This record gives sequence, structure tokens and C-alpha cells, in this order.
Amino acid sequence: MDKKTAKRYAAYLEILILFCIAGYIVQNIIIKYLKRDYAEEFGKNKDNPLSMLTASSAESSSTEVFNGIVSNKTKGAFTEYLSFLKPIFDIFQKMFGSLGVGLDILRNTLMPIRNYFASIAMMYYQYIENFTIGILYSMHKFRATMYRSLSGFNLLYHTLEHSKNTIQSISTHRGVTMAYKIWPNAEVTADAKGELGGGSTSLGDPMNANKIAAARRKGQHGCDICFDSDTLIRLKSEKYVKICNIELDSILEDGSVVIARHKFINNEYLYKYDGIYVTGSHIVKENNKWTTIKNSSKSTRVFICPEFVYCISTNTGTILINNVLFKDYNESVNKYTNFTINSLILMDLNNEYDTKINNNYAYETNYLDSGFHRDTLIEMNSPTLKSIKNINIGDILFNNNEVTGKIEISGKHLSFYKDSSIIVSSNMKTKTDGIWKNIEKTINCKEYIYNGIAYNLITKSGEIMVFNKRLYKDYTETNNKYINDQITDIILAQ
Repeated sequence: MDKKTAKRYAAYLEILILFCIAGYIVQNIIIKYLKRDYAEEFGKNKDNPLSMLTASSAESSSTEVFNGIVSNKTKGAFTEYLSFLKPIFDIFQKMFGSLGVGLDILRNTLMPIRNYFASIAMMYYQYIENFTIGILYSMHKFRATMYRSLSGFNLLYHTLEHSKNTIQSISTHRGVTMAYKIWPNAEVTADAKGELGGGSTSLGDPMNANKIAAARRKGQHGCDICFDSDTLIRLKSEKYVKICNIELDSILEDGSVVIARHKFINNEYLYKYDGIYVTGSHIVKENNKWTTIKNSSKSTRVFICPEFVYCISTNTGTILINNVLFKDYNESVNKYTNFTINSLILMDLNNEYDTKINNNYAYETNYLDSGFHRDTLIEMNSPTLKSIKNINIGDILFNNNEVTGKIEISGKHLSFYKDSSIIVSSNMKTKTDGIWKNIEKTINCKEYIYNGIAYNLITKSGEIMVFNKRLYKDYTETNNKYINDQITDIILAQ
């Protein structure tokens, strides 16, 4: 190639390069303005799926474009759905709006009536408030009056207490007791022992000796396991209470719980033992051995015969008084000992002296107490019925059967049974087919839940007839001296 030809080709190449540079510049300018136009158009048509193809030109990702499309389409669908429901909602809005207007009209109409009743209620509330304030004021004044009177009552109490102590001191004077010895009408019983002693807080008439002798001749026996009514017993709370006022379920100072309390007509002279007035057959612990009061060297027979005597039963079978330990009324809480006692009693009641036979009628029990449901109807001597809870000492039962004692028992410590229509506690003796049995041994009795107070009686005949003519033994169950002496020997041997 010659030099001239080479220069011509170099000029062509130079022109081509210049065109390429110019084209590149023009291309960049065009692309710049096209991206701006695409971005504006994309903002208007981004819900169009075809815009995903130009997303890169609009500086947006395909994902953003897809999300925008879905969002716009969903928004449009819900807008159309809500536009369909809007007329329905408008109808409901108008209905409830009308209802609200009606309720407002009704409320405004009833407002005078409401205000009237509100005023009446407020008036009565004011009356009640004023009445209550008056009552509280009266109670306050009454309490203040009682407080002011307390000193007067205390003075009266101490005066009576000193008078009692004076009488007691006089009655225990040796000269007085010697006068009692020679009192012409004081029929001292043959078993009276020792020198005549002092008085009691409830002094009896020495002439009661005639009454006692007459009662014995008639076969009437008083309770010989009791205390004078004023005997003080200390509770676990350190409070002292008279035995005649002690409450069921009271806890004594040694932890024993009172499960029964007894009140009896008295036909016996009392004994004085360590300052305590008690009947002669009561059992006391002396020198770590059990003995009867009348056989104790520490006891003194006194000419004291109160109208009534009292005793209690406890869950321990003992009573602690002034650090002296006595047996309670029933004397035993050992179920095996009590089974033997029941067998002996049934032996006497049935005139059957075969121990094996009577064992079939007896029952093991922790407590020898027995009683009736408080509402049990008892046959009275007149053609009437009376609830046992309302029967009092001195009342006359069916067939001229006089009540000489009454017992209250806490039902919490006993089991109860329904004997036909009669509700009785455990250890009750009833006559079935001519045979006396423990209630637990009868066929027809069913267990019954009862935790209230049970009642029992001591009668002249030793029996109690209820409203359906069913016969039960009273609380003492037997007055057979031989049987009772055997029971005493069993207790003393414990």
C-alpha cells in the first residue's frame, strides 16, 4: 500500500471514531431523559403487571412492583366490597339512631317518675338513718348507765359474799355441830360417820332428814354421784364457773371437755371433802387410788340437804376441782369396761343371769351417756305430748311417772340412730320383743346424723314412754343396789 492510500484509510478511521464518540454522548442524553419519563409513567401505572418489565428503568425492583400491584388490587377489591355494604350500614345507622332518639324520649318522659321514687327512697333512708342514730344513742346511754351502776352491783355482791361466809363460819362452829347432834328431829341415818361438819353455800334444812327417811321408805333414791350447786370449777380459760351454770363443750383446766350436764332432785345428806360439798357415793382419787367419798378418812358427813344437786360428764371420765380429781357421773370412758357395765345392767333388766346371753344384747361404747333428739315427743300423764327439751323436773309423765332429773348432752360426742320414727343416741336401752337391748343391737335402727343437744330424764319408774308407745330406759337404767355395787367395784379397780 502506498502512503497516500494509508492516509486515506486513517482519515476514514478517525471520522468513524468521532461518529462513535458523538453517538455515545447522544445515547447517554437520550437514556437520561427516557428514565425520567419512565419513572413518571411507572408512578402512574405501577399496578400494571407489564410495568414489572420496566421496573429497572424506573429504579424500582420487581418485588416492590409486585407488592404495589397486590396492594392496589386488594385495596380496590375491598373498596368495591365496602361500597356494596355501605347502604346496609347506613340503614342500620338510621335504625339505631331512631332507637336512640326513642330511648331518649322515653327516658325524659320517665324522669319525673324516677325522681319521685328516688325522693321516696331517700326519705325512707333518712328515716332509717335517724332511727338507727337514735337506737345507737340510746344504747350508748344505757351502757353508760350500766357502767355507773357496776360499782353498786359489785358492792352488793361483796356484801352477799361476806354474809355467806359469815353464815358458813357460824354453821361450821363446833358448838353448832354439837347442837345438831342433839337436835331431836334430826334423824341421823345409821351410816352417818364421823363428827357432824359444817355448812354449805346452799344450806339445807336439817329437818330434811325426815324427808330423806320418808323417801327411802318409799323406794325413792336420790342421785348419789353429784355436787352442791355452788361448786366452782376452773376452766382452761382460768375462769371459774359454778357447776350448775357450766356450758356443754366447756374445756376444763386439765383439758377435759364437758359432754353432758346433770340436774337431780336430792334426797341425800352431803359430805365435805377438802372444802367441796359432794354426795357420799362419788368416787375420788386419794393417795393414787380410787375410793368413795363416804369411805374416805378425809370426808365429813354434814347435815346439808340442798333441793337439787348437779354433776357433769367429760370425755376423760374425770373432773378436776381444786386439784382434787373426781370421777365424772358415768365414771368410765373405756369401751371394754363399758361393755361389761352394759352387760350387768341388761342382766338385771332382763332377769337373765347368763353372761353370754346378755353379751348379745350389750354394745361397746366410749360414753355411757344416752339421750333423745331434742324434739322427741313424750307421753305426759294428761292426754298430751311434750317435747323432751321442754320437760322439767317435777313434771308427771304417763302413768304418774314423776321426773326427778334432767340431763343435757352434746350430740357432737355421740352417735345417733333412728329407731322407727324415734331418734336416739348410742347406748340407749330399748325394749324389743320383750327384751331390753342396746339400741345398736336392734334390727330396725339406722344411723342418723345429729350434732345438736340431746336430752334424757330420770324418772320415778326408771322408764320413759315416747309418743308411739315405745318404751326406753331412763338415764340411770337401773337402781339395783347389787348391780350398782358391782359396777362401783369395777370402777374402783381401774
